[in-house]
Amino acid sequence: EKAQAQTVEALSIYEEIGDSRGIAQCLGLMGSLAGRAGDLETGQAQFREALALTRESEDSWLTAQTLREMAAIEFENDAIDEGVEHILEAEAICREFGMNDLLVGVRALAGRLTLKAGKPDEALDWATRAMREIRPGVELAHLVPLALSEVHGVLGHDEEAAHYITLAHDQLTLMLSALEEGLQERSWSHIPNHQAIQARWSALQPRREVFRLPLTSAPLGRAPRDDEYVEVSWAVHQPADERIVDPVERRRSQVVRLVDEANKAGASPTIVHLAEALDSSEATIRRDLAALRSEGHKILTRGSR
Repeated sequence: EKAQAQTVEALSIYEEIGDSRGIAQCLGLMGSLAGRAGDLETGQAQFREALALTRESEDSWLTAQTLREMAAIEFENDAIDEGVEHILEAEAICREFGMNDLLVGVRALAGRLTLKAGKPDEALDWATRAMREIRPGVELAHLVPLALSEVHGVLGHDEEAAHYITLAHDQLTLMLSALEEGLQERSWSHIPNHQAIQARWSALQPRREVFRLPLTSAPLGRAPRDDEYVEVSWAVHQPADERIVDPVERRRSQVVRLVDEANKAGASPTIVHLAEALDSSEATIRRDLAALRSEGHKILTRGSR
């Protein structure tokens, strides 16, 4: 409401002095506000008024910016075909007039829109081309690795998806660090692109739990002493686990990962530890271990020596 009131006030001033570029900017802001409030039809109408003025004044930069923002609102409201049309027009203007800084954000949005349109290969091409244009000071640079993470996620490239969303999260965190703490929190929770980065980054983080496991060097035949344990942060769940449809195969894959993580930390987990971590019975874990070892997996648990 505050933004709307300030924009209307600015619009009246621009209309009074006859500044068509200022009027266009205000109409574009009002289109954004309407679209983010869920009134896409009103927002699009205001964007069209803004575009008519930018074209009349032959301001290619403002035209491309307005088209990009219009496409962004259409992306948020799932008007994908219209969004693709407008972002492609913005991209063509950027190329024609050498607007390379603006081109980065435009191509990133083109990638996200074409991904929503069900064309991941085309989306990957857009996002990759945007990545090549990044340089210090480019506006909305954090949206490029976001787009790449989303595309790689759809294509099943889990490592690449995690890499790029971490990059986007790091870039945005650094950018927002200049704000006071309260504004940082509002920025993360209220700006759609920031929300998308935070949500995707959180979703791609493994869920870890700390377990106190016996050291591999702890002698068998007696309970380990207090100094013969080590704390291990286990990735009890990773997003890639969900790609394994069969629940038995998924659990056995998790068993292999957990034992490997423990062994690298110098520990040998017990069947009880594995059962607790995977919310399974000890009998189930015993069957899993027997099956995995019969397949040739070398799995070192406490007592297996």
